[in-house]
Amino acid sequence: MRSYKLYSSLPIGDSKKWAEINSSAIAKNRERLLSKIRETSPDICDICVVKADAYGHGAAHCVPPLARAGCRFFAVSCIEEALALRDLLDRERADAEILILGYTAPEDAEALSKKNITQCVFSYEYAAALDKAAKKKIKVHIKFDTGMNRIGISAGQSADLTRAAEDAKRIFELSHLTVCGAFTHFSRADELSKDADNFTRGQFERFMKVIDMLREKGCDPKFLHACNSAAAVRFPEF
Repeated sequence: MRSYKLYSSLPIGDSKKWAEINSSAIAKNRERLLSKIRETSPDICDICVVKADAYGHGAAHCVPPLARAGCRFFAVSCIEEALALRDLLDRERADAEILILGYTAPEDAEALSKKNITQCVFSYEYAAALDKAAKKKIKVHIKFDTGMNRIGISAGQSADLTRAAEDAKRIFELSHLTVCGAFTHFSRADELSKDADNFTRGQFERFMKVIDMLREKGCDPKFLHACNSAAAVRFPEF
């Protein structure tokens, strides 16, 4: 077992605060969560989100034990984080996948393909711009906005679903993009109320309806993900 102490200065005086990162605990916590989810969904796999330097805990300390424990998929927020993570994973698990959850400028398309980084696409227009800039194939996951109201193809209302499926199908048809996944993001899964739970269930239902429509059109994104940490614990069937 290895531990690391990370130091940062407090704004007053010479005081210090520190966080102890226990690599054994990280691996065990991941396994406990997966064990719980697999009681309902035995074929599930995980994406470990390590954006913002693993939420301030230090990606260099958190990613290696997760990779050694079997995680083969990580997510970050931007291209800079993805490139740094790729360098780290090349030393730990070269076959690991990396997904960028935020925007990457089309002029960085070459870096995405060269470093085998998967980009999220959240509109047909953005996907088309990425496709136009690319010289080689880029792997993408399509993001659907089912109620988070951040980024994603609009699927927040029943009336949006047909258009969402049509836009996603157009992304499948772009020549330089390989669609290998689709996802949404729950906005209220951490709220302990009947209203919030119903909202989360509604988000999941809309997401799956769009996926069903896509499959009927002959487009299967295959790798689907929706649950943040709260949803993974409270709605493992999703």
